[in-house]
Amino acid sequence: MNIKHIQSFFLCAGNESCCALCLYDAAKEYCEENGTKLNASNEQDALEKGIDCGAIYFNFKDYSDKKNFLVESPADFMKVLTGKEWCYAHVPANYKPAKNEKIIEFWALSKENGLKGIGHFVRPGKNTLQRSKTVSQGFVFSKRVLRLA
Repeated sequence: MNIKHIQSFFLCAGNESCCALCLYDAAKEYCEENGTKLNASNEQDALEKGIDCGAIYFNFKDYSDKKNFLVESPADFMKVLTGKEWCYAHVPANYKPAKNEKIIEFWALSKENGLKGIGHFVRPGKNTLQRSKTVSQGFVFSKRVLRLA
């Protein structure tokens, strides 16, 4: 991938890539737990691979496109990173994961924001932002669960 405007790419990633970075973290954790190789050298490499395979949307003609870094196929992105088939599902906030499942929390400041998809994705105990108003003042609106297919 040849990123022409790298600073704009990073700015956009900083604003919009929380779900993709949570998926990267889940894939990395899975590989570490199972002694397998993660197919990305770091977060940037993972994002680029996700874009290249079409699992992550990115409009290189408009770096301010609000859909940039939208993970269109979480299961495909996980497969790119781990080499394994995955299932991905939306579940309620009170869902208790099985031991073999990876969880991503979706935080929102209000029910209205949560219903509109306005919020922040976080792995339990791991926030990709140094400070997040959504996490410090909000609540877990829903969860995403990942499990091997």
